[in-house]
Amino acid sequence: MQQTASRTLASPPTPRSNEGFSRVGPMRAVPEVLAQFGVDPAELFDRTGIPAHTFDKANNFVANAAESQLLRACVERTGCRHFGLLLGRKADLASLGILGSLARHAPDVGRGLRAINRFLGINSTVGVATLSEHGELAMWSYAIYEPGLPGADQVYQCGSALACNILREVCGRDWTPREVLLPFSRPHDPQPFRSFYGAPVRFDADHASIVFARNWLTRPVHRANDELHGTLLKCAELMEATACTGLPDRVCRVLRRQMLSGRGSMADVAAALSVHRRTLDRQLEAHGVSFRRLAERVRFAVSQQLLRDTDMPIGEIACVLQYANPGAFATAFRQWSGVTASQWRARARSESPWIAVGGAEPGTRRRAA
Repeated sequence: MQQTASRTLASPPTPRSNEGFSRVGPMRAVPEVLAQFGVDPAELFDRTGIPAHTFDKANNFVANAAESQLLRACVERTGCRHFGLLLGRKADLASLGILGSLARHAPDVGRGLRAINRFLGINSTVGVATLSEHGELAMWSYAIYEPGLPGADQVYQCGSALACNILREVCGRDWTPREVLLPFSRPHDPQPFRSFYGAPVRFDADHASIVFARNWLTRPVHRANDELHGTLLKCAELMEATACTGLPDRVCRVLRRQMLSGRGSMADVAAALSVHRRTLDRQLEAHGVSFRRLAERVRFAVSQQLLRDTDMPIGEIACVLQYANPGAFATAFRQWSGVTASQWRARARSESPWIAVGGAEPGTRRRAA
Protein backbone atom coordinates (compact mmCIF):
# COMPACT_ATOMS: atom_id res chain seq x y z
CA MET A 1 0.00 0.00 0.00
CA GLN A 2 2.82 2.42 0.90
CA GLN A 3 4.52 1.95 -2.47
CA THR A 4 1.25 2.48 -4.31
CA ALA A 5 0.57 5.67 -2.39
CA SER A 6 4.06 6.97 -3.14
CA ARG A 7 3.59 6.50 -6.86
CA THR A 8 0.19 8.16 -6.70
CA LEU A 9 1.48 11.16 -4.76
CA ALA A 10 4.40 11.93 -7.02
CA SER A 11 4.08 15.63 -7.82
CA PRO A 12 3.71 16.51 -11.50
CA PRO A 13 6.35 18.76 -13.04
CA THR A 14 5.59 22.43 -12.60
CA PRO A 15 5.32 24.62 -15.72
CA ARG A 16 8.20 27.08 -15.98
CA SER A 17 6.34 30.06 -17.37
CA ASN A 18 3.57 32.34 -16.24
CA GLU A 19 1.29 31.53 -19.16
CA GLY A 20 -1.76 29.37 -18.74
CA PHE A 21 -1.07 25.65 -18.77
CA SER A 22 -2.78 22.27 -18.72
CA ARG A 23 -1.71 18.78 -17.80
CA VAL A 24 -1.45 16.57 -20.88
CA GLY A 25 -3.31 13.61 -19.34
CA PRO A 26 -6.81 14.16 -20.82
CA MET A 27 -5.29 14.85 -24.27
CA ARG A 28 -2.84 11.98 -24.51
CA ALA A 29 -4.96 10.32 -27.20
CA VAL A 30 -4.26 13.10 -29.74
CA PRO A 31 -1.67 11.04 -31.69
CA GLU A 32 -3.92 7.95 -31.59
CA VAL A 33 -7.02 9.77 -32.85
CA LEU A 34 -5.07 11.58 -35.57
CA ALA A 35 -3.67 8.24 -36.73
CA GLN A 36 -7.25 6.92 -37.07
CA PHE A 37 -7.80 9.65 -39.66
CA GLY A 38 -4.53 8.80 -41.40
CA VAL A 39 -2.90 12.06 -40.27
CA ASP A 40 0.73 12.18 -39.15
CA PRO A 41 0.75 13.79 -35.67
CA ALA A 42 4.26 15.17 -36.21
CA GLU A 43 2.87 17.46 -38.93
CA LEU A 44 0.53 19.21 -36.51
CA PHE A 45 3.02 19.24 -33.63
CA ASP A 46 5.44 21.11 -35.88
CA ARG A 47 2.74 23.56 -36.94
CA THR A 48 1.78 24.42 -33.36
CA GLY A 49 5.27 24.29 -31.87
CA ILE A 50 4.49 21.49 -29.41
CA PRO A 51 7.32 18.94 -29.01
CA ALA A 52 6.09 15.47 -29.94
CA HIS A 53 7.49 13.97 -26.71
CA THR A 54 5.05 16.15 -24.73
CA PHE A 55 2.42 13.44 -25.13
CA ASP A 56 4.68 10.66 -23.88
CA LYS A 57 3.82 11.31 -20.22
CA ALA A 58 0.48 12.27 -18.72
CA ASN A 59 2.23 14.52 -16.16
CA ASN A 60 3.72 16.80 -18.81
CA PHE A 61 2.24 20.26 -19.25
CA VAL A 62 1.38 22.24 -22.37
CA ALA A 63 0.50 25.92 -22.74
CA ASN A 64 -3.24 26.45 -23.08
CA ALA A 65 -2.80 28.59 -26.18
CA ALA A 66 -0.70 25.90 -27.86
CA GLU A 67 -3.15 23.17 -26.82
CA SER A 68 -6.08 25.13 -28.23
CA GLN A 69 -4.22 25.81 -31.48
CA LEU A 70 -3.41 22.12 -31.76
CA LEU A 71 -7.07 21.15 -31.35
CA ARG A 72 -8.07 23.70 -33.96
CA ALA A 73 -5.41 22.32 -36.32
CA CYS A 74 -6.71 18.78 -35.70
CA VAL A 75 -10.21 19.87 -36.73
CA GLU A 76 -8.91 21.64 -39.83
CA ARG A 77 -6.74 18.69 -40.88
CA THR A 78 -9.27 15.92 -40.24
CA GLY A 79 -12.47 17.81 -41.05
CA CYS A 80 -13.98 16.33 -37.87
CA ARG A 81 -15.79 18.94 -35.82
CA HIS A 82 -16.26 16.55 -32.91
CA PHE A 83 -12.53 15.80 -32.61
CA GLY A 84 -12.58 16.94 -28.98
CA LEU A 85 -15.34 14.43 -28.23
CA LEU A 86 -13.20 11.63 -29.69
CA LEU A 87 -10.40 12.66 -27.34
CA GLY A 88 -12.56 13.04 -24.25
CA ARG A 89 -14.26 9.68 -24.58
CA LYS A 90 -10.81 8.04 -24.30
CA ALA A 91 -9.98 9.91 -21.06
CA ASP A 92 -10.87 8.78 -17.55
CA LEU A 93 -10.13 9.35 -13.86
CA ALA A 94 -6.56 8.13 -14.27
CA SER A 95 -5.89 10.88 -16.82
CA LEU A 96 -6.41 13.47 -14.04
CA GLY A 97 -3.53 12.19 -11.91
CA ILE A 98 -3.91 13.11 -8.24
CA LEU A 99 -7.32 14.71 -8.86
CA GLY A 100 -8.60 11.45 -10.29
CA SER A 101 -7.23 9.55 -7.29
CA LEU A 102 -8.93 12.02 -4.92
CA ALA A 103 -12.28 11.36 -6.56
CA ARG A 104 -11.65 7.61 -6.78
CA HIS A 105 -11.07 7.35 -3.02
CA ALA A 106 -13.56 9.97 -1.81
CA PRO A 107 -16.19 8.80 0.72
CA ASP A 108 -18.98 9.61 -1.71
CA VAL A 109 -19.55 10.90 -5.23
CA GLY A 110 -20.37 14.47 -4.20
CA ARG A 111 -17.17 14.93 -2.21
CA GLY A 112 -15.18 13.42 -5.06
CA LEU A 113 -16.55 15.90 -7.58
CA ARG A 114 -16.08 18.83 -5.21
CA ALA A 115 -12.44 17.82 -4.68
CA ILE A 116 -11.87 17.96 -8.44
CA ASN A 117 -13.53 21.39 -8.55
CA ARG A 118 -11.45 22.74 -5.69
CA PHE A 119 -8.07 21.55 -6.93
CA LEU A 120 -8.64 21.84 -10.68
CA GLY A 121 -6.08 24.64 -10.89
CA ILE A 122 -3.34 22.14 -10.02
CA ASN A 123 -3.96 20.41 -13.35
CA SER A 124 -5.15 23.25 -15.56
CA THR A 125 -5.68 26.98 -15.54
CA VAL A 126 -7.91 26.91 -18.61
CA GLY A 127 -11.25 26.66 -16.80
CA VAL A 128 -13.26 26.36 -13.60
CA ALA A 129 -15.81 23.79 -12.44
CA THR A 130 -18.70 23.86 -10.01
CA LEU A 131 -21.31 21.47 -8.64
CA SER A 132 -24.82 22.78 -8.01
CA GLU A 133 -28.03 21.19 -6.78
CA HIS A 134 -31.54 22.06 -7.98
CA GLY A 135 -34.39 20.11 -6.45
CA GLU A 136 -33.98 16.49 -7.48
CA LEU A 137 -31.21 17.30 -9.97
CA ALA A 138 -27.48 17.97 -9.72
CA MET A 139 -25.44 19.83 -12.31
CA TRP A 140 -21.67 19.46 -12.73
CA SER A 141 -20.58 22.45 -14.78
CA TYR A 142 -17.39 23.62 -16.47
CA ALA A 143 -16.55 27.01 -17.96
CA ILE A 144 -13.44 28.21 -19.75
CA TYR A 145 -11.65 30.93 -17.85
CA GLU A 146 -8.70 31.80 -20.10
CA PRO A 147 -9.66 34.30 -22.83
CA GLY A 148 -9.03 34.13 -26.55
CA LEU A 149 -8.63 30.38 -27.06
CA PRO A 150 -9.35 29.59 -30.75
CA GLY A 151 -10.30 25.97 -30.10
CA ALA A 152 -12.56 26.57 -27.10
CA ASP A 153 -15.36 24.39 -28.46
CA GLN A 154 -12.95 21.44 -28.72
CA VAL A 155 -11.74 22.03 -25.15
CA TYR A 156 -15.38 21.94 -24.04
CA GLN A 157 -16.03 18.74 -26.00
CA CYS A 158 -13.04 16.99 -24.45
CA GLY A 159 -13.79 18.23 -20.93
CA SER A 160 -17.48 17.31 -21.07
CA ALA A 161 -16.81 13.79 -22.33
CA LEU A 162 -14.19 13.34 -19.61
CA ALA A 163 -16.67 14.57 -16.98
CA CYS A 164 -19.22 12.00 -18.17
CA ASN A 165 -16.62 9.22 -18.02
CA ILE A 166 -15.65 10.28 -14.49
CA LEU A 167 -19.27 10.07 -13.34
CA ARG A 168 -19.62 6.65 -14.93
CA GLU A 169 -16.54 5.47 -13.03
CA VAL A 170 -17.42 6.79 -9.59
CA CYS A 171 -21.16 6.07 -9.79
CA GLY A 172 -21.13 2.70 -11.55
CA ARG A 173 -22.72 1.25 -14.63
CA ASP A 174 -26.27 2.20 -13.60
CA TRP A 175 -25.55 5.94 -13.76
CA THR A 176 -26.87 7.91 -16.74
CA PRO A 177 -27.11 11.67 -17.37
CA ARG A 178 -30.49 13.33 -17.62
CA GLU A 179 -29.27 16.05 -20.00
CA VAL A 180 -26.00 17.47 -21.34
CA LEU A 181 -25.44 21.16 -22.09
CA LEU A 182 -22.70 22.19 -24.52
CA PRO A 183 -21.57 25.78 -25.24
CA PHE A 184 -21.16 25.66 -29.01
CA SER A 185 -23.39 25.61 -32.06
CA ARG A 186 -25.38 22.54 -33.00
CA PRO A 187 -23.20 20.51 -35.42
CA HIS A 188 -24.52 19.32 -38.77
CA ASP A 189 -24.58 15.80 -37.32
CA PRO A 190 -25.26 15.73 -33.55
CA GLN A 191 -25.54 11.94 -33.46
CA PRO A 192 -21.96 11.31 -32.17
CA PHE A 193 -22.78 13.40 -29.09
CA ARG A 194 -26.15 11.79 -28.47
CA SER A 195 -24.68 8.34 -28.92
CA PHE A 196 -21.83 8.92 -26.47
CA TYR A 197 -23.90 10.58 -23.74
CA GLY A 198 -27.03 8.46 -24.16
CA ALA A 199 -29.12 11.48 -23.16
CA PRO A 200 -30.64 14.64 -24.67
CA VAL A 201 -27.95 17.12 -25.70
CA ARG A 202 -28.64 20.86 -25.74
CA PHE A 203 -26.27 23.04 -27.74
CA ASP A 204 -25.72 26.84 -27.61
CA ALA A 205 -25.57 26.80 -23.80
CA ASP A 206 -23.51 29.39 -21.93
CA HIS A 207 -21.35 26.71 -20.26
CA ALA A 208 -20.88 22.94 -20.26
CA SER A 209 -22.93 20.88 -17.81
CA ILE A 210 -23.77 17.28 -17.05
CA VAL A 211 -27.22 17.07 -15.42
CA PHE A 212 -28.08 13.96 -13.38
CA ALA A 213 -30.16 12.77 -10.44
CA ARG A 214 -29.10 14.47 -7.22
CA ASN A 215 -29.27 11.28 -5.12
CA TRP A 216 -26.10 10.02 -6.83
CA LEU A 217 -24.08 12.60 -4.87
CA THR A 218 -24.48 10.66 -1.62
CA ARG A 219 -23.64 7.31 -3.21
CA PRO A 220 -20.45 5.80 -1.68
CA VAL A 221 -17.59 5.35 -4.13
CA HIS A 222 -16.97 1.63 -4.60
CA ARG A 223 -13.76 0.37 -2.98
CA ALA A 224 -12.66 3.83 -1.83
CA ASN A 225 -9.77 3.97 0.64
CA ASP A 226 -10.39 6.53 3.40
CA GLU A 227 -6.79 6.54 4.63
CA LEU A 228 -5.39 7.04 1.15
CA HIS A 229 -7.96 9.77 0.49
CA GLY A 230 -6.74 11.69 3.54
CA THR A 231 -3.13 11.44 2.36
CA LEU A 232 -4.07 12.54 -1.15
CA LEU A 233 -6.03 15.50 0.22
CA LYS A 234 -3.03 16.75 2.21
CA CYS A 235 -0.83 16.41 -0.85
CA ALA A 236 -3.29 18.34 -3.01
CA GLU A 237 -3.55 21.09 -0.39
CA LEU A 238 0.24 21.40 -0.35
CA MET A 239 0.39 21.58 -4.14
CA GLU A 240 -2.35 24.21 -4.16
CA ALA A 241 -0.58 26.29 -1.51
CA THR A 242 2.71 26.28 -3.42
CA ALA A 243 1.15 27.17 -6.77
CA CYS A 244 2.35 30.57 -7.98
CA THR A 245 -1.01 32.21 -8.63
CA GLY A 246 -1.41 35.98 -8.23
CA LEU A 247 -4.39 37.62 -6.57
CA PRO A 248 -5.85 39.10 -9.81
CA ASP A 249 -5.90 35.64 -11.38
CA ARG A 250 -7.53 34.09 -8.30
CA VAL A 251 -10.19 36.80 -8.35
CA CYS A 252 -10.93 36.15 -12.02
CA ARG A 253 -11.21 32.41 -11.45
CA VAL A 254 -13.57 32.86 -8.50
CA LEU A 255 -15.62 35.38 -10.47
CA ARG A 256 -15.97 33.02 -13.44
CA ARG A 257 -17.02 30.19 -11.16
CA GLN A 258 -19.62 32.33 -9.41
CA MET A 259 -21.04 33.53 -12.71
CA LEU A 260 -22.17 29.95 -13.30
CA SER A 261 -24.66 30.37 -10.45
CA GLY A 262 -25.74 33.92 -11.21
CA ARG A 263 -23.48 35.63 -8.68
CA GLY A 264 -20.27 37.61 -9.05
CA SER A 265 -20.38 40.82 -7.02
CA MET A 266 -17.26 42.05 -5.26
CA ALA A 267 -18.81 41.05 -1.94
CA ASP A 268 -19.40 37.51 -3.27
CA VAL A 269 -15.80 37.20 -4.46
CA ALA A 270 -14.38 38.63 -1.24
CA ALA A 271 -16.41 36.14 0.81
CA ALA A 272 -15.17 33.26 -1.35
CA LEU A 273 -11.58 34.40 -0.73
CA SER A 274 -12.27 34.82 3.01
CA VAL A 275 -11.37 38.52 3.09
CA HIS A 276 -13.36 41.70 3.73
CA ARG A 277 -14.55 43.59 0.67
CA ARG A 278 -12.46 46.66 1.55
CA THR A 279 -9.41 44.47 2.16
CA LEU A 280 -9.79 42.91 -1.27
CA ASP A 281 -10.14 46.37 -2.79
CA ARG A 282 -6.88 47.51 -1.17
CA GLN A 283 -5.03 44.35 -2.18
CA LEU A 284 -6.13 44.69 -5.80
CA GLU A 285 -5.13 48.35 -5.77
CA ALA A 286 -1.65 47.25 -4.65
CA HIS A 287 -1.55 45.06 -7.77
CA GLY A 288 -2.47 48.06 -9.91
CA VAL A 289 -5.90 46.77 -10.89
CA SER A 290 -9.51 47.23 -9.81
CA PHE A 291 -12.25 44.66 -9.32
CA ARG A 292 -14.32 46.37 -12.00
CA ARG A 293 -11.50 46.01 -14.51
CA LEU A 294 -11.10 42.30 -13.69
CA ALA A 295 -14.85 41.76 -13.98
CA GLU A 296 -14.83 43.42 -17.40
CA ARG A 297 -11.91 41.20 -18.44
CA VAL A 298 -13.85 38.07 -17.51
CA ARG A 299 -17.08 39.24 -19.15
CA PHE A 300 -15.26 40.18 -22.34
CA ALA A 301 -13.59 36.75 -22.50
CA VAL A 302 -16.90 34.95 -21.94
CA SER A 303 -18.71 37.11 -24.50
CA GLN A 304 -16.04 36.38 -27.11
CA GLN A 305 -16.36 32.63 -26.64
CA LEU A 306 -20.16 32.69 -26.81
CA LEU A 307 -20.21 34.96 -29.86
CA ARG A 308 -17.65 32.87 -31.71
CA ASP A 309 -18.71 29.33 -30.84
CA THR A 310 -22.47 29.51 -30.28
CA ASP A 311 -25.56 30.87 -32.02
CA MET A 312 -26.87 32.26 -28.74
CA PRO A 313 -28.77 35.54 -29.34
CA ILE A 314 -26.89 38.61 -28.19
CA GLY A 315 -29.69 39.48 -25.78
CA GLU A 316 -29.24 36.13 -24.03
CA ILE A 317 -25.49 36.67 -23.83
CA ALA A 318 -26.15 40.00 -22.13
CA CYS A 319 -28.33 38.17 -19.59
CA VAL A 320 -25.69 35.48 -18.96
CA LEU A 321 -23.15 38.23 -18.29
CA GLN A 322 -25.59 39.83 -15.80
CA TYR A 323 -26.20 43.07 -17.70
CA ALA A 324 -29.42 44.91 -16.93
CA ASN A 325 -30.37 44.98 -20.62
CA PRO A 326 -28.88 44.27 -24.08
CA GLY A 327 -28.14 47.96 -24.59
CA ALA A 328 -25.79 48.06 -21.60
CA PHE A 329 -23.95 45.00 -22.93
CA ALA A 330 -23.78 46.51 -26.43
CA THR A 331 -22.17 49.67 -25.06
CA ALA A 332 -19.66 47.72 -22.98
CA PHE A 333 -18.71 45.39 -25.83
CA ARG A 334 -18.09 48.28 -28.21
CA GLN A 335 -15.84 49.88 -25.60
CA TRP A 336 -13.90 46.62 -25.21
CA SER A 337 -13.51 45.73 -28.86
CA GLY A 338 -14.17 48.87 -30.91
CA VAL A 339 -16.94 47.13 -32.89
CA THR A 340 -20.45 45.89 -32.20
CA ALA A 341 -21.05 42.36 -30.94
CA SER A 342 -22.68 41.45 -34.28
CA GLN A 343 -19.69 42.75 -36.22
CA TRP A 344 -17.28 40.89 -33.95
CA ARG A 345 -19.24 37.64 -34.37
CA ALA A 346 -19.30 37.95 -38.17
CA ARG A 347 -15.57 38.64 -38.31
CA ALA A 348 -14.75 35.76 -35.95
CA ARG A 349 -16.83 33.37 -38.05
CA SER A 350 -15.18 34.53 -41.29
CA GLU A 351 -11.72 34.08 -39.79
CA SER A 352 -12.56 30.58 -38.51
CA PRO A 353 -14.49 28.78 -41.28
CA TRP A 354 -13.58 25.45 -39.65
CA ILE A 355 -16.26 26.15 -37.02
CA ALA A 356 -18.98 25.32 -39.56
CA VAL A 357 -17.46 22.01 -40.66
CA GLY A 358 -19.72 18.99 -40.12
CA GLY A 359 -18.68 15.79 -38.37
CA ALA A 360 -16.40 13.48 -40.30
CA GLU A 361 -15.47 10.09 -38.91
CA PRO A 362 -12.04 8.45 -38.70
CA GLY A 363 -10.85 7.23 -42.06
CA THR A 364 -12.43 10.03 -44.15
CA ARG A 365 -9.39 12.33 -44.07
CA ARG A 366 -11.68 15.21 -45.02
CA ARG A 367 -10.11 18.65 -44.85
CA ALA A 368 -11.98 21.80 -43.89
CA ALA A 369 -12.78 24.11 -46.76
